[in-house]
Amino acid sequence: MRLLLAGAFLVPAVFASCRSAPEDGPFERGVRLQAEGKLRDAVDRYRKAVSRDPRDGDAWYNLGTALAALGLEEKARKAYLGALRVEEGAADAMANLGLLALRAGREREALDWFAKAAGAAPARAFPLVLEARVLRGRGERTAAASLLEEALRREPGSALAHLELARLLRKEKKTAEALAHAGTAFERDPLSGPAARLYASLALEAGEGDQALRAARRLVSKKPDDAGALVLLARSWLLRGDPERALPPLLEARRLAPSSSEIRTLLDRTFAEIRKRVTAGNGRGRN
Repeated sequence: MRLLLAGAFLVPAVFASCRSAPEDGPFERGVRLQAEGKLRDAVDRYRKAVSRDPRDGDAWYNLGTALAALGLEEKARKAYLGALRVEEGAADAMANLGLLALRAGREREALDWFAKAAGAAPARAFPLVLEARVLRGRGERTAAASLLEEALRREPGSALAHLELARLLRKEKKTAEALAHAGTAFERDPLSGPAARLYASLALEAGEGDQALRAARRLVSKKPDDAGALVLLARSWLLRGDPERALPPLLEARRLAPSSSEIRTLLDRTFAEIRKRVTAGNGRGRN
């Protein structure tokens, strides 16, 4: 099997069907190099692969992902178009062409590509999620919600669709519903930083300390140098009534973001709660 690396921004890694290419040909070496972060070397290998076989859609697609990661977006666009010349219904390439258009400010073109990808992959949720994300940004929440409902009919377990629906519901102040969808996204994709961050934030808004703590801990384990993640962890401990355990992540967050007024305010609150506990404990001791 030939491993295709993740798309430029979002499309997940997939396995292509078996090929007659050598097990350690330029495509396979390109995959390894790209996984190691050696993008320019990977580009060289993918170019060699398409030079040898211009009908190798996998190589064209991965060439596009590597070029996009290098910021060479026009060259990436041409590589994705190369993948489409080989396979007209390559939904991943269409989606990434839409993402490139979106980054370039060509919103209408992006929506067209996402719609084409949705038609080419009628069982997959991700093109509809991408389209819904654009509509949400434009304030077209009803249309975005309809697309996300269709995405979940296609793939009920799509973490991406649940996450985007949670964001939409949060905008509409439907915290309980948003929390449920964020929780599903978190469970379906436990390695997703965005899912963990949103789940923790919504759990804090809903007063659900245990859920907030679980998500915040996961987020900090992935991003230990993220001041925002540390603040979420501290807030989770505070919500659970444990200021002593809130203090270490807050102190680390202050080290990372010393000018943050939010962190200073939380530190003041945490020290005040700790002093209150100490004072109450001393009072009980004297009695």
